[in-house]
Amino acid sequence: MTIKNLYLFPLAILSLWLVSGCKKERKVPIEIKMSMPYSTPAINVVDSFFELETFEFETAFDDVFIEKNSRKDKLEHALVEMMDMEILFPVTQNFNWLQTIEVFLDAEGLEPRLGASLLNIPKNKRFISLNPGTESLHEHLKKDKIKLRIRMKLNAPIERGIIISFKTSFKGTTLLL
Repeated sequence: MTIKNLYLFPLAILSLWLVSGCKKERKVPIEIKMSMPYSTPAINVVDSFFELETFEFETAFDDVFIEKNSRKDKLEHALVEMMDMEILFPVTQNFNWLQTIEVFLDAEGLEPRLGASLLNIPKNKRFISLNPGTESLHEHLKKDKIKLRIRMKLNAPIERGIIISFKTSFKGTTLLL
């Protein structure tokens, strides 16, 4: 090998590394937060599972993606990090009527996926934290509208509607533009 080749070989390797590195898609972490109230109807079903569906709401997270120099369609992975439920009204109500709850995310064209659940509801609480699910929900969050499907089992009937706040935080990764 000549001296010229000794210099050109490392330069060629460095150039190849730089070119291949430029084409590689970069991922950044992202956190999406949402909050929505839900009003339960009066329910007389006790000790058996049933489902309720919330209204559709828009996944208006554009500002979160702009901040990360990304777009919603570039979301690669998203898990529920936290899902909390709080009774807003009536102010004297607690979750004693609830035995078990599973909250699924549902979007048009996709199968519902478990977001969070709690199998043993603590007594005398107005605020509960659910256990996050393990499946990625990124395809659901890419949709323009999603809704929650709530599967629950009651200890006692709900005689009048209860207004509950669902607060959820998703953590995931998105690709840079």
